[in-house]
Amino acid sequence: MDEARAKGLSLLLAIVSSIILFKAWLHLRKPHVRYPPGPQPKFLIGNLFDIPKDHAARKYLEMAKKYRSDIIHLSAFGQHIVVLNKLELAKELLERRAQKYSGRLEAPPMKLLSVSIPLDMTYGYDARSLEDPVVVAATKSFEIGGPLMSPTGSLMNIFPFLRHVPAWFPGAVSQRKCAEVACLTKEVKRIPMEDFKRRMVSISVVRSAIHLTSFRLVLFEASGKPSPSLVYEFLESKSTRIASDEEEKIIANVAYTVYGGAADTTISATASFFYLMVANPEVQKRAQEEIDSMIGPDRRLPDFGDRPALPYVEAVYRELLRYQPPDGLGLCHLLSEDDDFEDYFLPKGTRTNFSQSDFLMKVEYSMEMNASWHMGSADDKNKMCVGQHVASSTMWMIIVSVLAAFKIEKARDEFGNEIPLNDEFADDGIS
Repeated sequence: MDEARAKGLSLLLAIVSSIILFKAWLHLRKPHVRYPPGPQPKFLIGNLFDIPKDHAARKYLEMAKKYRSDIIHLSAFGQHIVVLNKLELAKELLERRAQKYSGRLEAPPMKLLSVSIPLDMTYGYDARSLEDPVVVAATKSFEIGGPLMSPTGSLMNIFPFLRHVPAWFPGAVSQRKCAEVACLTKEVKRIPMEDFKRRMVSISVVRSAIHLTSFRLVLFEASGKPSPSLVYEFLESKSTRIASDEEEKIIANVAYTVYGGAADTTISATASFFYLMVANPEVQKRAQEEIDSMIGPDRRLPDFGDRPALPYVEAVYRELLRYQPPDGLGLCHLLSEDDDFEDYFLPKGTRTNFSQSDFLMKVEYSMEMNASWHMGSADDKNKMCVGQHVASSTMWMIIVSVLAAFKIEKARDEFGNEIPLNDEFADDGIS
């Protein structure tokens, strides 16, 4: 068996080597074209070791400054990557030429990756701690799967045919990780759906006026009152009949997508908020004074109706997202056909990202928190995502509730001394 695996591994390496050499031969035969500025590619591997594995937005901004260009180009094994470091370029390519740049990357790991607030919103599921099985499974799936999304995070992103290599094959590390993520993803979808069913009484029989027997899905909690959620609303809309297995599968996948899209970004933004409040006590104090002045003697927590009366807290919220956006590169756009931009050639299949660092940090590349920039300003539509309203309401409520009830300070050691802040942001795609 070991001998068979060794032969199989040798065969796979021979195939990969042949493909690399074939791509190199094709590259040498191609007429010379001018790509945007970027690191000098090395023979065969290109810029494999220049592609950032973490803090990508910041490092691409440093490349932009180094090469004095707002558009940066890298390549690895024939895969081209273009990063736009200026808003005007992003508008020109991703908006005005959207027909060419609307392709979405279909890296094999992405198909397997599609905390409490998203779960409650989608399932009415109450996750009370980080030890909750759904939270544990989701967190682990993000930790394992996140690094695979990098252009160099998996050989499958460079050689898509490797997706057909079985997980048991020697060296198939990415396949084994993908299989583990797939199992964790199933758990994230299964547990809250089963919990939802357990809390509901499913069927009562009613008869129509024309004496035909029909079934009505009656959903309510054991206590008698339904828990509002995405799944509940869907099944309630299907109350004239029992939802089919296929419909149930679809709503479970939709609910997981909502959770997957919201959980990590919410955690990231919340952690950044606590860090920035400790690092900028004067900002925290001013925001708390505004809240106290607005609340007065009521001694209550702020609610959504108070949002218009708290402009500085609103500015803190906006500055938080500017200073450290959860996903500084956004979603990757895939170029569906060759394109010429200015004096540069961009080949079909190029991965195109918009690095928000320059746009959000202004021209001065400032790393200082400055809530006053946002006083009285309107949101820019280019900063928004389709979940903007839920995200905005959730983050604003977290910020205003914490500021109203707590004073955030540096942690202290056993001797009462302040522990210095670690100002290095972790980054596995979501920072």
